[in-house]
Amino acid sequence: KKKIFPRSTMERQSKAAANRESLFSTGGGDGGNRLSSTAPRKLVPPSSTIARNHAPSPSRTHAALTQISAAERKRRDDRLADAEKFRAAGKAAMESGFFSRADPHLGGNNYRKAADAFGRAGDRRKEAEMRRTAASCFIKAGIDTSAALEYVAAAKAADAAADAGG
Repeated sequence: KKKIFPRSTMERQSKAAANRESLFSTGGGDGGNRLSSTAPRKLVPPSSTIARNHAPSPSRTHAALTQISAAERKRRDDRLADAEKFRAAGKAAMESGFFSRADPHLGGNNYRKAADAFGRAGDRRKEAEMRRTAASCFIKAGIDTSAALEYVAAAKAADAAADAGG
C-alpha cells in the first residue's frame, strides 16, 4: 500500500501562490505570471458629478429610514425582553423555597445581566434600578468589590437618565 503523507508547508504555499497567480493574472507581457500594475483603470467622475447625474440611492429614501427604525425598534424590544428574563431569574434566585435558600450571588449576577440589557436597550432608569438591586445582592453575598462597582455603575446610569430627562 502506498502511504499518503501530508504536504509540507512550503509545498502548500507555493501551490497556493501558483493558483492565485493563475486566477488573478492579466495575461500581460510578462507571461501572465504577475499581476499587472499597468492595467487600465476605470475613471470615476468626482462625487459631485455623480450626485447630480443620479437619483438618490434607495438606502437614503424615507421608506428605507423607516425600515431601519423598525429594525432598530425590534432589536430594542428583544433587548428589553432579555432584560426582563434576567430580572425574573434574579428575583427567582433571591426567593427561598421549602428545600432551597436564596442565592444572592446568582441573583446579583442575573440582576447585573438585566442591567446590562436595559442599558443596551437605552432604558437608563431601569438599568440604574437593576444595578442597585445587584449591588444589594452582592452585599448579602459578602462580595463588596462587585457591590461597589455596581453602585458606581448605577450612579452613572442615573446621571445618564437624569441628563436624558427620564
